[in-house]
Amino acid sequence: MDNKQKIEIFYDGSCPLCRAEIEAIELHDEHGIFAKTDCSSVEFDQTPYLAEGISREAMMTYLHLRTSNGEWLIGVNAFELIYRSLGLNTAAYMWGGKMTRPLTSRLYPWIARNRNLLSLTGLPYLFQVWGKCAARRAYQRSQACHGGKCSIQEKGRI
Repeated sequence: MDNKQKIEIFYDGSCPLCRAEIEAIELHDEHGIFAKTDCSSVEFDQTPYLAEGISREAMMTYLHLRTSNGEWLIGVNAFELIYRSLGLNTAAYMWGGKMTRPLTSRLYPWIARNRNLLSLTGLPYLFQVWGKCAARRAYQRSQACHGGKCSIQEKGRI
């Protein structure tokens, strides 16, 4: 997949919680569908995005995502697409399911505003552990398949 076809994630790389989540996403992105852009970097230039009404400040406040067709998704909608694109349907449902979206839509702005404080609680470490465990399970599933047949049944991904 070339860079023009990738889904681009814009995140605050100065935030330990944000970095940990991006690292967990990278562990699952085996097909390279995501490009990641750290908006906190001094090299980040907001100029091309201002024409689309998106500022660096907005990207630093909430996670932003731009699809390959140029559509922007922010916060809960972005996380839902990320996890669905990775085949992590349970995580996608936790963000965007009928029952959970009202809660996550209210909770995410609070999390985003308090992410640096939350980073001190150990949440980044939990993301790292989750990402590594899920990647290990995916590897084990891939090793159980030979000749187009799998010796285990897929139970849905977390």
